[in-house]
Amino acid sequence: MLLIFYIYIYIENRLEMSDLDTHHLGFYTIFYVLLKLQHCHHGTRKQDLIASLLSSYEDGLCPLLQRAILNKTGTCVRISCKAESLVWRALRLFFLNGEQDLSAFLLVDLGIVKYPTYNCIISDQIFPGLNDLLAYEEAIEVAQIMDEALDDKNSGLVLRCISISNSRLFISCSKSTQSSASESAATFLSCLSASWVYSKVVLLGISFLERERRYWDKYCGFMAHKEILKLFKRAGNALKLMDWQHIQQTCGEHKLDVNGSLTERFLKLDCDWCLSSTRSNGHRYDDAVHLLKRLLDGFTCDGRRGYWTLRLSVDLEHLGRLNESLSVAEDGLLDPWVRAGSRMALQRRVLRLGKPPRRWKTPCYSEAIKRKIIEVHVQGRPLNCETGMKSRFYGEDGEQCGVEQLALQYYAGEGGGWQGVHTESGIWLTIFGLLMWDIIFADVPNVFHTRFQVWLI
Repeated sequence: MLLIFYIYIYIENRLEMSDLDTHHLGFYTIFYVLLKLQHCHHGTRKQDLIASLLSSYEDGLCPLLQRAILNKTGTCVRISCKAESLVWRALRLFFLNGEQDLSAFLLVDLGIVKYPTYNCIISDQIFPGLNDLLAYEEAIEVAQIMDEALDDKNSGLVLRCISISNSRLFISCSKSTQSSASESAATFLSCLSASWVYSKVVLLGISFLERERRYWDKYCGFMAHKEILKLFKRAGNALKLMDWQHIQQTCGEHKLDVNGSLTERFLKLDCDWCLSSTRSNGHRYDDAVHLLKRLLDGFTCDGRRGYWTLRLSVDLEHLGRLNESLSVAEDGLLDPWVRAGSRMALQRRVLRLGKPPRRWKTPCYSEAIKRKIIEVHVQGRPLNCETGMKSRFYGEDGEQCGVEQLALQYYAGEGGGWQGVHTESGIWLTIFGLLMWDIIFADVPNVFHTRFQVWLI
């Protein structure tokens, strides 16, 4: 592929400080320039060096800063935005992910990395048309904005991303379904569609809405306590003040039960503000329930359906809709796309919510779920009990060891005479790959697209 790059070459007399990205300059380059300008001290951080460099130019103390930098760095070359976008699009189309780049060719040529040998059989296009590719790239951009908004705790931008993803989710999903050549290929490569990316954004939004409601409940409990005390003090009603203080000491300062007897006490004490504030943000769980239902309706063949169903059942229980929560859990157990972990969690919910009079018949899996798991307690003499540090113990041989070695010593002795090693999951993945090598790299169409690809396995 021939790529034509449009470049801008900045000559000394045309260079503007806005065009000079000082953050990409090397540490020693900035240090050298400031040292010549006598504005630098040893031990200064790069961020401070950049700030000193820019302030010297803005204050007019160093009008020759541009020339001093160019004398050290040489001619500055910048690739245009269009060329950069072209390169990234070509890389995305070739590698099918955002993690690999042209360095993969170099690593293979140098013999540093060696990929397995397999046949690339391509019969279907990943992106049927240009619009599908552009929609996928736009969805990735929305996902990046969502991640940044969550990191910055920008609630307004998070809600905006949720709204955009929700509105475009099923439009993209319907288009990709209509344009796909086969259902199996569409399911296997669904992670390369705009609808799949938008579903990830919506799922992040659901977690955000659920978390916001929990924080709001705690905040309302604290604010209600303060407002009620102010209300009684202003009214000069000592009897009501003592009554409220008794409730606070009995039930806890941050606990509000808007559906129980405490609500009646609040109403008798003219505390409508507390109840209205606590209920005013109840739509957060309603929004989460609405989004979860849309995900389940739009993605009928998806491995994430178990987690979505479990979250939907939990949120419905938070809203007090116990019968609907139970029905959702029961329907989820009939879904073939619900995997083992989510299936067991849904079974536990059915047993807990499905007690008489809601359900009189005991499910057949009740004994398996209720069985007691044998617990083994291994005792050891701890060396440290500090938070954030790996625990150390004295083993049976008197030597220091970790908790894994302590357990191995127990099972090698009175625990049954077993011998073993602690390897986490690495050894099992290696054994699985060796035993299933022929199956993993079988000639299945549309699985492998490049010789650098192992991430879709």
